[in-house]
Amino acid sequence: MAARVLRAALRMRGGVQLTHKITTIVVVGVLALVAAAGARADSLPDPRQGVGTSGPGSPPCSQFSYAAGATGAIPLGTQCTEGANTTTISLFAPGSNPLSIYSPLLENPTIDSGSASVNTFWNAKLAATGLVWTSSCGPTTIAGVAAEECTLTAPTLPASGVQRTTDLALLGALSALHLINDGDCDRDDTIFFVPAGCDLVFTTGALGGLPGDTADQLFSPFEQLQSTSNGAAPIPFTIPEPVSACVILAGLGVLGILRRKA
Repeated sequence: MAARVLRAALRMRGGVQLTHKITTIVVVGVLALVAAAGARADSLPDPRQGVGTSGPGSPPCSQFSYAAGATGAIPLGTQCTEGANTTTISLFAPGSNPLSIYSPLLENPTIDSGSASVNTFWNAKLAATGLVWTSSCGPTTIAGVAAEECTLTAPTLPASGVQRTTDLALLGALSALHLINDGDCDRDDTIFFVPAGCDLVFTTGALGGLPGDTADQLFSPFEQLQSTSNGAAPIPFTIPEPVSACVILAGLGVLGILRRKA
């Protein structure tokens, strides 16, 4: 019945104008929905990601792709194995929501001798060296698509001076006591690089003594992520940039055509 009434109305004088109005209402409604989706995307939280190290046995890290789960958290067991000594680790997420990072690599190196007093003595000396990885985060592009990047960079010894001499003496003593570089891929093995054969662990949960993410620090559900090592180029994300702008432009074009026809 409603369909017959509508057809009759369209045959009446002014039916063209009515058709134009109905089409305009539909297009405006679509644009409103797209704009609302864009607003929701802009209000998404700024995600945070953790990076740790562990023993080997995973896919290679050079160009490693993974994804968040349905809740926006990174699934347990998301890790890769370094094929070479690694001095830079880069994380990438699509879009423009600022990415941040947490990692034991950003803490002072420590030993795990099994003796609390020995640990306290040597860990204080290690802390005085300032040999800590650093991080930098900011926007980038991958194949022309906007993304966010965080990079961890290993420290290096001073080029010269007393500090270099002191650091070398300390590291030599720790090595002679087998308190560093013992092959278990923890913080005493990663002072200047993550050794080949060690795993990188990616998480949004607790990592060592570092707390995990809160609900407002998780990724979007199933968001694609990736990591590269030693400056390898990232792989373009298979998810394209949000198409809301293209839809809006197309909608405005349709409205323009309808107006000209009217």
